[in-house]
Formats: sequence, structure tokens, C-alpha cells
Amino acid sequence: IKLDSTSQLEIEHYCKDVIIQNEHRILSLYFEDEPVINDFLTHCIIDLSFDRLESIVLDEVSLDRLVILFFYLKSLPRLVSLTIYIENKWSCDDDGKELDAFVVLASNERFSTIEYLNIDHKCIFNELFSILQHTPQLRHLIHKNLIKSNTNIDFQKLVALPNLIYLRIDNCEIGFDEFEIFITKLYAQLQILNIEQHLCDGCLDAD
Repeated sequence: IKLDSTSQLEIEHYCKDVIIQNEHRILSLYFEDEPVINDFLTHCIIDLSFDRLESIVLDEVSLDRLVILFFYLKSLPRLVSLTIYIENKWSCDDDGKELDAFVVLASNERFSTIEYLNIDHKCIFNELFSILQHTPQLRHLIHKNLIKSNTNIDFQKLVALPNLIYLRIDNCEIGFDEFEIFITKLYAQLQILNIEQHLCDGCLDAD
């Protein structure tokens, strides 16, 4: 089901007469932008009632809204695919202040069932660790831009992802040695590894 930028009355009607009446049958939801998400949440709550929901796409969403949404998403028993497109107005710098929303993924001990994750924005290495710690069933991971952290990396906290077969990073800015340890610690059965643009400034000097 795709929810786009229609009037609030149309979204209210769609939620009450279509979605709520069929929430136990819905397999996927696509939200075109944050105003649509806000209107949707006024009339519907994403909870265990959506017991067949497997895929969610959040387009043009702010990190503030994600903080709230993650609490709902982690309650979905069959969610296997999550795609997030962050609003362009957000910039993610190396101190990670704008990425604190993703710590929410590690704020409770319940593991997510997500198998397909597409992070379409910048993310610091440490923040990615927080996500991976609570998505042990990942099979496909696509990342737009992985940024080097200014703090030391504790690779002992990185969990194994034995089901991960596809990893794509469009722009990887971490060092070659860190990336090598990262891949090794995942214990993944990778079939496809796609690293685009530059891996790091010193990767050509790696042995």
C-alpha cells in the first residue's frame, strides 16, 4: 500500500476504511513523506495488529520522527525489509549528534526480525554497530555513506551476522584495516560485496 501526499481527509478515510479494516492482511507500506506519516499516525498505530507486515519504506523522514517510529517497528513480528530515506536538510557530521536517533535501535533488548535494510544517508561506524547488534537476521544491507568514527572502535561488541549474503556501501570512508576487521568479525557468508567510490585514503597502501 502506497500512501502519498493527498489531503488529510483522504488519508483519514483511507486509514479508517481500508487500512484499519485490513491491518492483519497488509504486507507492505510505503510512506511518501513525513506529513503523510504524521497524518497516518493520527489515525493508525503500527503495532502487533499488523502481524503480516513485512516491508516498510519511509521516504523523506526526519531523524526526530524516526526516534518515535523505531519503537513501533520493533514490535512487528514479521518485518523483514526496512528502507529509510532521510530528509536532505539533515547533515550528519563526525561527532554523531544528528545520528543519536539510531541509538534507539539498541535501547531495548528485543531483537528485530529485519532481513533487508537500506540506510540511505550518512552514518558513523559506531552507529552502524548499534544497528547491527539488534538486527542479527540481516541478509541484505545497503548503506549510502559509512563515515569513520573519531572514537575508538570496540570490535568485540560487533555481533556475527551469519545470514548476511549481500553488502553494499556506496561510499565507505573508514580505513582499510578497520574495514578488514569489520568484515572478518561479521562471520558472514557473503556472496556479493560491493564497495563503491573510495574505501579510504590509504587503502592503496594496504598490504
